[in-house]
Amino acid sequence: MAELLRAVDLHVGFSASAGEVLRGVDLVLEEGETVALTGASGGGKSLCARALLGLLPPDAHRSGRVVWRGEDLTAAGPERWRRARGRGMVFIPQEP
Repeated sequence: MAELLRAVDLHVGFSASAGEVLRGVDLVLEEGETVALTGASGGGKSLCARALLGLLPPDAHRSGRVVWRGEDLTAAGPERWRRARGRGMVFIPQEP
């Protein structure tokens, strides 16, 4: 199987809050696999998904690495993130 997505030491915080909301998330998703993020309401599942897809709100800051199909998107600009999302990355919110 080919590796599709890898998150390495992913952290997300907000400028208005003290500390981070997500701390040290590591994830590997290979082609053909299904992964479920589970946890309590408000635990950061949607925020994690948004961080993995480069869809964080403007006041959020992310650190760590996000690698999509072998390409490190960590420092990629908005256009590169849009192309990655347009070619296989999808976020379906809980309440679309």
